[in-house]
Amino acid sequence: MGFTKTPFVDNAVITAAKLKEPLDNARKAINGGVVASDLAPGSWVESTQIFGPDFFLSPDPRSEFTSAHTHYRMHPPDVARSAYLNKQAAKEKTWVPGLTATVKVEEKSDVFFVASWFAREFENKNVETAQGGGTDSDFDKFQIASFNLSSLTGTTLTDYAGTDRRLYSSLLEYGGTDDDFAGTKDWLVGSGKQFTMAYMIKDATPGIYTIGIRISISESDSNSPGKVRNIQVSNRSIIVDIHPTGSS
Repeated sequence: MGFTKTPFVDNAVITAAKLKEPLDNARKAINGGVVASDLAPGSWVESTQIFGPDFFLSPDPRSEFTSAHTHYRMHPPDVARSAYLNKQAAKEKTWVPGLTATVKVEEKSDVFFVASWFAREFENKNVETAQGGGTDSDFDKFQIASFNLSSLTGTTLTDYAGTDRRLYSSLLEYGGTDDDFAGTKDWLVGSGKQFTMAYMIKDATPGIYTIGIRISISESDSNSPGKVRNIQVSNRSIIVDIHPTGSS
């Protein structure tokens, strides 16, 4: 498709619709594919053919371009600004603060989600006698917590397949008198890992979406070798990039 514009008429009233029309036309032309005749000849595109972006800071940091809206969140790695979760506060799968954003999809769009975060467990404890005897490999198989990408629009909550990220335990002896796993030694369970995620929600319909990472903290019972108490999540950053694909 080619780009066309309707010029304004001198001394005529400029309505909001007339002001919006050429901007919508430019956006649709770029999303639909610019043809060669739309561009000036030569090696460079003239600056007058570039639609300037708008940047918005807190409380909703985002950038609006001709073909997409980009929303982002960034949190430094300091302890004071980390998110802390435990089984009591997260009895059900819970949104991780700093890893979620609420965005508006104005027309059918592809929504790109990119995130990274560091998660670690601390002050967790395992008592070997409660574990029932075993080997150190049992601890490596113990899932401390899992993360996944979810979205909420209206009353529809969606967990996206293939986005699970799992945090497993490690093992550290800290007390007791026996030298084997059948004895009364106590063991600290502690581990940390950096996670990343990139995902595309294809052809999202118009609406308000809360999209981000949710955490599920493992239960501690007689069948689990650990007692999970606390999860710290830091180094959090996310980008939600909305690319319109056409009206629905």
